[in-house]
Amino acid sequence: MTCQHDCRCQQSADMPQINGVALQTQTPTVIPRLREALPMSEKSSNVFIARGDGFVQRVRTLLEPMSEMERRSIRAVPLRPDGNFDGWAAAPVDDVLR
Repeated sequence: MTCQHDCRCQQSADMPQINGVALQTQTPTVIPRLREALPMSEKSSNVFIARGDGFVQRVRTLLEPMSEMERRSIRAVPLRPDGNFDGWAAAPVDDVLR
């Protein structure tokens, strides 16, 4: 990964494209929206999975009606090719979807 001046990291050309993200929030108004739209992870509670073709647009559509505060409460982490994820690598969802 290469870091830009604003310290947001982006995928370099030699890194594989991600095929999904795990989303997590503690905000009570957001949890039901995620639960309604996305399947829950089998490995972690209150973690929701968006993957496959079009996952970025599906997540963006889900985020669109949310307030700025609600959006900021959602953390995301790219899924590994095997479908697992490293929760410690979570970042704001808008940063991960760039």
